[in-house]
Amino acid sequence: MKQLFTPLVLIILFFAGCVETKVQEGVIVLSEKGLSTDNLLADTIVYSVDIINSDTLDTWADWRLRNMNTPKLVEEVFENVYSGQLKAFDYFTDTALSVEDVRNIEDTPNYARGLIEEIQFEETWLFSPEQQIFHKEVHSFVLAYALYAQNGERMGLKPVFRVRLEK
Repeated sequence: MKQLFTPLVLIILFFAGCVETKVQEGVIVLSEKGLSTDNLLADTIVYSVDIINSDTLDTWADWRLRNMNTPKLVEEVFENVYSGQLKAFDYFTDTALSVEDVRNIEDTPNYARGLIEEIQFEETWLFSPEQQIFHKEVHSFVLAYALYAQNGERMGLKPVFRVRLEK
């Protein structure tokens, strides 16, 4: 038994030495592409993206959004929240929302899925000019819908809920 133990330990040590480690002194590897804190551009950045064009005269927005499938995005998010694949959180309090809470949001008088026109991302950005990689890691996103006054004037946007993405 002792004769097997020593060669086994040596084999394990040999293969352990051959495995590329992701730990470097003072550097944390942040992506599957091997990008690290040395490549960090933004941690964390929050920005909004229109997912529909609410201005019929804005041809630039039409062009930018020509490949956007907003109904699919919205349906996928809600289906996954209702099935438990994604977890919704209150935008203002950051408390977890139950499926019933989400249904109550959908029953709000001024709300309709078709009014959702913006998604707000919270991301980490990494860039490596040597590898020509710009990597964006999405941590969470918020859907927002338009609110309109009785005269039809757009008053602004209201968040539906936040979804945190787990790795």
